[in-house]
Amino acid sequence: MHWDIRHKKRYKLTEGGAIYTAMSGDRYLVIIDESMMAEFMEDEGDIELVNIVDFNSESERESYLKRLLS
Repeated sequence: MHWDIRHKKRYKLTEGGAIYTAMSGDRYLVIIDESMMAEFMEDEGDIELVNIVDFNSESERESYLKRLLS
């Protein structure tokens, strides 16, 4: 899927990267970027180091973030 990412903001730094929030159209996004881990990993093939999770509403996104970080 192609995302037209707007309003990207860093939400939290993590050990292996960062978590961002953003918008794409009317979708609320969480971008989990673990690409800093790449330098410590052997070539493992097709491992996704940046993942995008989309939500219908800001409240759904906030609930997800609370569960993710608890």
